[in-house]
Amino acid sequence: MTADRGLITADGRDVAVVTVEIQDGKGRIVPDACPMLTCSLEGDGRILGVGNGDPSYLGPDHPDELDCHTFQIPAFNGLAQILIQSGHAPAALQLSCSSDGLKPGNLTITAE
Repeated sequence: MTADRGLITADGRDVAVVTVEIQDGKGRIVPDACPMLTCSLEGDGRILGVGNGDPSYLGPDHPDELDCHTFQIPAFNGLAQILIQSGHAPAALQLSCSSDGLKPGNLTITAE
């Protein structure tokens, strides 16, 4: 997992874009990997939305609840994205992403 930036403003509005790549043992993207991903966030922030680039995907791309900390989306062609929005308090936002049979990914974004 990689974020477009590691530091966001703790103003309740700032957003970081996290890209999830399904990789093989040599660090290469697996272009036909489409596992269901479970994304979990800890800290004063929320999962604002997700995407996978699949033009035929009809599932939800944003949570119904305002304060979402867990969301699922299938990867598409080895990729997915997660939008993380800051809360109002400075925090270390810890995002994890997991799927059956895959090594989990972890990432920290700082909100100041």
